[in-house]
Amino acid sequence: MLSADPKDYRYYWPGRYLFLEEKVNDDKSQQWFYNDKDGTIHNNEAPGYKLQNDKGEAMIAGLNMISPYTSAFFPRDARNWWYDPIT
Repeated sequence: MLSADPKDYRYYWPGRYLFLEEKVNDDKSQQWFYNDKDGTIHNNEAPGYKLQNDKGEAMIAGLNMISPYTSAFFPRDARNWWYDPIT
């Protein structure tokens, strides 16, 4: 099951990397939601964070946590994902 780290990577990188672990039904870090209005995916443990790709590594990004200390390489926009419930 895809799960999210419990805290941000660094103060200048408001993102949490993802990893695979054993499924736990009541673990909020393993619950994912797709927003069909804006095409984003978020994790129930950190709903303000959006699913991103950092050079091939999956992470959730706190786009509302960007500060003057945030790295210039950190994503500034939410990534759009497409979900087709039929196929």
